[in-house]
Amino acid sequence: MEESNQFATIEMEEIHQESDSVWSQLLQNFGGYGGWRNNSELCTKLHTKLNSFSSKHIDSAEHVEIVLYSLSRGYWLMKAALDWENPYAGKEPISPLSVSMLRGLQWRLVMAYNAFELICVALMQSKTLSPKIISDFVQKCQLKEYADPITSPNKDRAGLKQWLDSSVITDEGTEGEALLDFLGLRCGDRKMFQSWVLAESPVDTWDGSILLAKALRNMSAHGALSASKVGELGLRQPLAVLPGDLSEVVHKALQQLL
Repeated sequence: MEESNQFATIEMEEIHQESDSVWSQLLQNFGGYGGWRNNSELCTKLHTKLNSFSSKHIDSAEHVEIVLYSLSRGYWLMKAALDWENPYAGKEPISPLSVSMLRGLQWRLVMAYNAFELICVALMQSKTLSPKIISDFVQKCQLKEYADPITSPNKDRAGLKQWLDSSVITDEGTEGEALLDFLGLRCGDRKMFQSWVLAESPVDTWDGSILLAKALRNMSAHGALSASKVGELGLRQPLAVLPGDLSEVVHKALQQLL
């Protein structure tokens, strides 16, 4: 487990360095911060790039300003998340499974997903991130094939099994309903978590990775998923690797603007 976390950290550092270079180059191409305000040619050039993500973008300095401000906020928030290499919140952890370490992984994912959301919403010009919007965004980012599927937690582990055993299976087959209710999962998050944990379907696409990150982010931010429950349910590994996935998508999105 420690080796896989170390690999994820190294991979995130590489993505981080590449994103730094892309962000600097992007700003240089468009005259630095604010270079588009008094240069209609630069403004139109950037609008054309933004239009490749959504036709809702407006060819005006005011609109470009708002979009790039959101991209900047998202970029720097993602940078802060990836800079938190050994995250923990609370007492200094004595092992990778310490509650303070698991809590740190949760909040690093919250930061990374919020950064992704800022950038995706700005580029796609959508108020909400539905599975369709996320899928369209992934396609526009022209990502390589998703290489490292995220396997489901072991349903035989004690912390997960007790929840499944306590669930009442109805005629419709609602195994794990008690767990899904406890975690406050609804709509798309519920469907995602149910497929991944209960149906044991590994996450093997970029869309799926983002949707899993969204579900874990919502459970963490809304207080339904405690750090101790992360350990009990076997969710440490996805929390460790998902920020790197989100950063890779953001990196490719910024590359498209170049």
